[in-house]
Amino acid sequence: SSSSSSSLSASNQNTESNSRQPPTFLSVLATLRAPLLELAFFPPQFVAAAHFPVYTTSPTDFSRAMLHSLAFLTSLQIDENTNEDSQMMGGIVGEAATRVAAAFRNNVGVSFTSLDGNHRNHQNQNPLHDRFGSELLHLSWKSLEENELDLIMSLISRPGGQTAVLTPSLADKLKHLPLFETLAGPPRVALLPSTHRSTNTTTATNNAATFNSSTTTEDNDFYTLGMDMFDDTRGLPLPPSAKGRFLINKPELVDVYRDLGITTLSIAGVVTRFLLPNFQEMEESEQSTLLLFLKNNWLELKRDNEEFLNAMKDVAFCKVAEINVKPSTLLDPNHQLLSYLFNDDKTAFPPSDFCDEEWLSILRECGLKSKLDRDTYLRSARHIEDLCSFPLEPEVEDKASQLLRFLIEHDDEFFDPTFTRSLGMIKFVPAERIEWKASSMNSINAIDNNENEGSMLVSFSEAAVFKDRHLVWSSKHVIPVHLVPPQMMWSSLSIKTPPEIEHVLRHFKCLITAPNFDRWPFPDPAVAVFNSIFTYLEDNWDKVSPAIKSSLKEIPCVPVGMTLVKASRLYFRMGTSQNLAPFMFEVPRALGSHEKLLKALGAKQTPTISDFNEFLLELNGECKGSSLNPNEVEATLKVVRSVAADRQKQTLDQQAASPIDIYVPDDRCTMVTTKEVLFNDSPWLRGRVRPESMRYVHPFLDLSTCRSLHIANVSDVIEEQLEEGFQPAYCDEKYGDEPQRFSALLTSRELAVGITCILEHHQSGANVQGFNHDTNEVSPEKMTDKVQRAISGYDVRYVDDIRSRFLRRIQNKNNTSSSSSHQNITDKEYMVDITSNTGAIGSLHFILPNTGKGDLYHKGKHSSILIARSQLPSSITPAYVVALALVHHVLPIAITSSLGDVDAVIAPLAAILGSHVEEVGPVLRLLRLEQDERGTRERRRGVPGQLLLDEDKSNIEFKPLRVFVPDEVVACDPNNDGALIYARVLITPEDEADDSYSSNGPAEESSSTLNTVDNYAPINSIKKVRLLVGPGLAPIVKLASDVYSFKAARERMTNQDDDIDQTSTHIDQDRIVNIPSYRENLQPISSSSVSPPASSLSNNQDHKENNTSMTASSTIGSKSSPLGESEMLEAVEGILAKVDLSLKSDQKALMADTLRLKARLDATSHDLEISRSKVAELTDDFARIPDEYRCPITRELMDDPVICSDGHTYERDAIERWLRGHRNSPKTNAPLSTRTVLPNHNLRVIIESFKSRRGM
Repeated sequence: SSSSSSSLSASNQNTESNSRQPPTFLSVLATLRAPLLELAFFPPQFVAAAHFPVYTTSPTDFSRAMLHSLAFLTSLQIDENTNEDSQMMGGIVGEAATRVAAAFRNNVGVSFTSLDGNHRNHQNQNPLHDRFGSELLHLSWKSLEENELDLIMSLISRPGGQTAVLTPSLADKLKHLPLFETLAGPPRVALLPSTHRSTNTTTATNNAATFNSSTTTEDNDFYTLGMDMFDDTRGLPLPPSAKGRFLINKPELVDVYRDLGITTLSIAGVVTRFLLPNFQEMEESEQSTLLLFLKNNWLELKRDNEEFLNAMKDVAFCKVAEINVKPSTLLDPNHQLLSYLFNDDKTAFPPSDFCDEEWLSILRECGLKSKLDRDTYLRSARHIEDLCSFPLEPEVEDKASQLLRFLIEHDDEFFDPTFTRSLGMIKFVPAERIEWKASSMNSINAIDNNENEGSMLVSFSEAAVFKDRHLVWSSKHVIPVHLVPPQMMWSSLSIKTPPEIEHVLRHFKCLITAPNFDRWPFPDPAVAVFNSIFTYLEDNWDKVSPAIKSSLKEIPCVPVGMTLVKASRLYFRMGTSQNLAPFMFEVPRALGSHEKLLKALGAKQTPTISDFNEFLLELNGECKGSSLNPNEVEATLKVVRSVAADRQKQTLDQQAASPIDIYVPDDRCTMVTTKEVLFNDSPWLRGRVRPESMRYVHPFLDLSTCRSLHIANVSDVIEEQLEEGFQPAYCDEKYGDEPQRFSALLTSRELAVGITCILEHHQSGANVQGFNHDTNEVSPEKMTDKVQRAISGYDVRYVDDIRSRFLRRIQNKNNTSSSSSHQNITDKEYMVDITSNTGAIGSLHFILPNTGKGDLYHKGKHSSILIARSQLPSSITPAYVVALALVHHVLPIAITSSLGDVDAVIAPLAAILGSHVEEVGPVLRLLRLEQDERGTRERRRGVPGQLLLDEDKSNIEFKPLRVFVPDEVVACDPNNDGALIYARVLITPEDEADDSYSSNGPAEESSSTLNTVDNYAPINSIKKVRLLVGPGLAPIVKLASDVYSFKAARERMTNQDDDIDQTSTHIDQDRIVNIPSYRENLQPISSSSVSPPASSLSNNQDHKENNTSMTASSTIGSKSSPLGESEMLEAVEGILAKVDLSLKSDQKALMADTLRLKARLDATSHDLEISRSKVAELTDDFARIPDEYRCPITRELMDDPVICSDGHTYERDAIERWLRGHRNSPKTNAPLSTRTVLPNHNLRVIIESFKSRRGM
């Protein structure tokens, strides 16, 4: 205002005349709009105590007074929003102004009438506000020139030319005044900006406060630079905002800056506090300038400021792909492995500007990854995981391999649970996997490669170690042996060993469902792989689900050569002569140790007939109508023959219980039931019957086998009948007496004898048992009688031609005929005409039976053999046709069935038919077919049911304690009538219930299948023996005391000079055996050779055998259980009765006691065996290594046990490797007090003793 200006002008004039107050100060106050009145803002207590003019005080007091006044006015702001507190402050100011004005008036003579009249109203209003308005307190700092501001600053900082000492209170007030110069230039700033300051006076300060300084504790901190950096800051690119935080370092203000707490920064401090935190906001040129400065002054900067290096690590100053990154995120390009692993990623390394050695050294100090530590290793593994592709590139696989080898070579540096758990989930492990994938049955390529086959990158948790490769190589990827990490890491890397049961079963399924083994892809043999799988399954069989167990029993899963076989078709003993490949096999020697598993899957000790029957049924289902190959046909025929041979030995009841229909191969090598095929005994019918109407059994099955299997002959079901309406035209007269000669010859005894000779000659190479169905009619005389009865009822007639039809007998399952062409025979059978279109003509003979009705076709009572004489070519004689008719239609099947080839007898038979009756004998001699009586008798020898020959009667011996061998020929008296016959030993009845035999089949087996009996009865005991006493007859069971054996030839040679009469001494029936002592009663009964009761038998009492010395191998298959007490006594009495001896009653009781004691001894022996087995189990348990002997790290038996500070014992090598990289316990994870280990001598002695006992 004008009044204020006049007052200031007057004051200035007065001041110029007063030497104690410089006039320049008053002009500054005027410019600042702070008249003398503002001196009233001194503290009230100071003003009240002033009894002399203020400006007569010392320079220091004046400096303090001015500082108080300016600071107070600067911090006070009154406007239209003045509140009660501000109004009160205005009143105080008015009162103080009045007092000071009075003081000035009295001493200086300046009149302030304008204020003097208003000070009394200060309680009601603000006198300053009334006098000067609201602008009074807004000091005009911006109106001051630089020299004026310097004057104020000098008056405050150096009052009277002396250094001012600022108390904390004064320093705080000074900080609020905008008197400080910065490198940013005007306006000047206050160090502590007030919230009540004018906007014009705080602009520069606010600009300074916006600068980013991450290292300061407050946003309004100010600094000074060193004197050497005052002007150009050594070329640093300080931004304007940063310059506003640096005060100009004037020498006269050094002390003031010190009292104000202003920090003087070195060049390193400037960089650390202001440049590095704001690096990203700089221009690119400024960044380059700063980086060059850092490079050139690196050592000095690092030495001058400890915080500099930490700040550098946090600054992203390396530009990679247009993005600034921190050095700690980059890799050292000079690291050989890292540079190779990341050669495909240039962003992983510093840019080319930073690749000189000087910069790389700086970057390493700033965190550049120059070592493959745990974090870098994880980063490298993830990088390789990102490179994964299929198929895996060789370079990527090599990178992964090198990275894994680094882990293996530096395992002690990486053994950390947190690190290994993270690493175990990363897919960077190169592993191999081979997968068999079976394609469709019609596909040419039976195996296709799966997309996951071959090398791939997987995680440790997904891979298997090399030692488990056999278990999972098709279901999991296998780590190569040279890349397997140390075993102590397996658990933390999530490596499962042994693998989970699911993976092993999936692998096993892949192997057994593969089409064949001839393309086996795995380097190790198939047997080695399956051996490992079977061992695993045996150990984890309880974890396999019932459904999978059932499936494994039904599919081929055991390798035999290059073939997979069902376990149910494997046997531990097949016999050397029984080769049933490719269907049934003996368990390979390489898999013999897996007996428990194979038996659980269905393997058996030896094959049984029920196994054969089941196999034939399964084979039919597997073939599904396709033909068998030659090897399969051969094996199938062997099985069929075995079934047939077994049925030949069965009784009628057993045959009824056996399955009637089995599957057999037909002539097209396909499997059919026995009801669907016929034995082709009439091959001449081919072409005369429709081919589709007949199905023949395989030609390699003979007639005897087919009959055992109830396969009908073609001749049994095909009947030839004369064509309806055909009347044969007889032409006997055209050929003289030739028909009558044939008719006469058929009734002669000579022809019957000749036929018998021919049959015996051709039977000599045939199966005798198949021939002798009727054991009472095998003598030549009886055979001749039988033949004569068969042929004497026929005569021979010649006709011009024969027209016939062929009818097949078919079972009528529905008891109804379905066509008018069927001719019903019974309710269960009907006949079907199967004659081909040209089959009516072609028969050279026809048997016309005598119906007894005296029809015109017959002469007398004989049946006629019609010969189509006019149709015979010159090369075929009527005698040959008659012989053909006799063999195929007249002679009984019981006679011809034993012939290996029926047609072989036709030619010699035709020769004798072509002669007269008296010429039959000479013709037979010319044909060398004379009757061989000795050969006939010899063929009867040993045949069950035949009477003993005289030469065998003298060679039998009685050995009741003897152990008989299956299929051994013996003698017995089945009817107890004194007539000894031949019999053949079968398996004993007790063997059928023996545990060593399979429960799935009958006990009767061929001798080749009975060589696996393990348990035997005591040899010195009388046994039951099952005997075959004749073909078609039920086997009988006899005690061994009722069976006679035959002496060996070498025994007879030894006894040939003995006196036969010495053994024929008659013993009275009433003679009693006296047993001298009790001890003798306990001795086993002697098994001396005793002659049977027949007086004609001879024996040598001096020659005695100990039959109990027979080894188990000689008694295989013929063991039996001991008899009961009563049976044993009965046997003893029977033995004594053979030699006319008997027992007294007391001796019988004594023997009964002996038998009871023996039975008790057997029971005790059984208990002893049980105890021994339990001891063996305990021994096996003891043989296992206790856990306290195993190292907790390696889980192996310790050799050098040491005690760690955690109190646990470890293997020395394992714990020392652990302690090189850890300070915690590997077992408890607790911190270790020391890394020193102490030897555990006591445990070492115990382990060594344990190993010596086990032979380890």
